[in-house]
Amino acid sequence: MINVLSGHILMGKITETQETILLVDDNPTNLQVLYQTLEGHGYKLLIARSGEDALTIAAKVQPALILLDIMMPGMDGYEVCRQLKSDPLLAESAVIFLSALDDVKDKVKGFELGGVDYIAKPFQAEEVIARVNTHIKIRLLEKSLEQKNLQLREDNSLILEAMGEGLLGINKQGMITFVNPAGCELSGWLEQELKGKSLHDVLMHSDATGKRQPFEHNQILKTLYDGRSRQSETDVFWTKSNKPLPVEYMVTAIESNSLLSKGDNIGSLAVTQNRSAVPADITGACVVFKDITERQQRQQALQEALAKVEELKEKLQAENNYLKEEIHSEINNAEIVGQSDALKNTLNEVMQVAPTDTTVLIYGESGTGKESMARAI
Repeated sequence: MINVLSGHILMGKITETQETILLVDDNPTNLQVLYQTLEGHGYKLLIARSGEDALTIAAKVQPALILLDIMMPGMDGYEVCRQLKSDPLLAESAVIFLSALDDVKDKVKGFELGGVDYIAKPFQAEEVIARVNTHIKIRLLEKSLEQKNLQLREDNSLILEAMGEGLLGINKQGMITFVNPAGCELSGWLEQELKGKSLHDVLMHSDATGKRQPFEHNQILKTLYDGRSRQSETDVFWTKSNKPLPVEYMVTAIESNSLLSKGDNIGSLAVTQNRSAVPADITGACVVFKDITERQQRQQALQEALAKVEELKEKLQAENNYLKEEIHSEINNAEIVGQSDALKNTLNEVMQVAPTDTTVLIYGESGTGKESMARAI
């Protein structure tokens, strides 16, 4: 079936599930041969008899594949291809050049302009079908991969936004390339305020006391050079309000085939393991961090409680020692010294009355040992 539509010829029955192929040639016979060759293979077939018509149709339907004659009056195939590839909406359309020219330079020129293949005239049906099928399959695979990458980006974006922990990426120079929403919330900085800024200068310039930290002591930046993963609970990140935020972080190197910028293929991270050799393909690092202020406060409270317990323990020990000494003195009457008969009689009376509940009145002049006798009783 051949229909004429707005000065262009439309060939074949069109369904929404078919891939569109645009046939471009100024020779009606060549167009008819191509049509008869591809008819029945499940494609939408559109034709154009000039370069100008080809661009007009392509702009409307954005075909998956264009079979494009090189030698045409007016605008030749090379110029058509150049304009197609300069248009972002049409640049993805694959172009197969058609020509009786067999010069290598002509073929090279076509490939340099963005062509993907070349079919020589006169056409061989088997070759045309094989090359068209191959490039349509490639196109379908590319579209499928594109959709999967889009879904992956969307999934990763949701994961990153849902993370309770902060996540930031830095490039080889230590510049921040990405911060997730949790990281922005923890630090108080907006993503656009951090992107492109030095991690060391903005977040890690000083220790918790405010003392400036040398660049070479930054453990995160060391990972950029040796590829080793690192973990720390002793560093702080400085917030936008210029306050130190105690953090625990894990930093992991990113290899060259990984991307970490919002809207790119985040999530396809290939990270290095600890290794002795310096990786040649490290392009950045990924830092996962969380606020440990409450943990440190609990640890501080625990240390203070333990110190209090230790202090009480020392007091109890001292009192225990004192009581032991007192008991020892009671048993041995160590404070009472003497061998006189009067003293012996008194001590004998003490030994008799001590085990009883009898109330004892001790009297005598000052300095005669009344307290010692009382303690002995």
